[in-house]
Amino acid sequence: RMESIWMDAENRIIQDVVRRIKKCGKITSTADYQINRLIELGKSTEEVERILKDALDATYPEMYELYDEVVNWQYVRNKDIYEQINGTFIPPEENEWMMQISEAIKKQTADDLRNIAQSHGFSVIMGNKRVYMPFSEYYQKFVDAAIMDILSGGYDYNTVIRRVVTQMTNSGLRTVDYATGHSNRTPVAVRRAV
Repeated sequence: RMESIWMDAENRIIQDVVRRIKKCGKITSTADYQINRLIELGKSTEEVERILKDALDATYPEMYELYDEVVNWQYVRNKDIYEQINGTFIPPEENEWMMQISEAIKKQTADDLRNIAQSHGFSVIMGNKRVYMPFSEYYQKFVDAAIMDILSGGYDYNTVIRRVVTQMTNSGLRTVDYATGHSNRTPVAVRRAV
């Protein structure tokens, strides 16, 4: 489950990098930052390059040209990545930063690895047990993804909040109703949970 959570976060970052490159025709400073975060999360430079090359349907000379353009613009904080010097792969069990976050999430969610925000929106008490309604799963899924995107460092807080609130409101969700009877507008509920 934890591997799936991290892979989903990495995939969202990769999709955003590809979107930015396609839109601008170059590696933007934000895409550069996100590429560096992917490498810090444990992706090898070769893997990132291969994924981008395939997604952009580019040749290796075109990839090198993209990287060279970034180097020339001084956007790159870690120039060796773009000069294709192999980075050291850190296995997940040795990546202290990722292990620390994973342990914190496991502790917070009592090893369930769901509902990271510990939100009780869309729930009711039946007998002595809290029962989540289908909307709660929807809400928790998007809030959990938002938390992982921020923890990964691939996105900033405001970008993630804006994206999640837009996704939820576009689907028709206007308020989050809690078991206590309290209700919040979607942007307030999302910000509070994240």
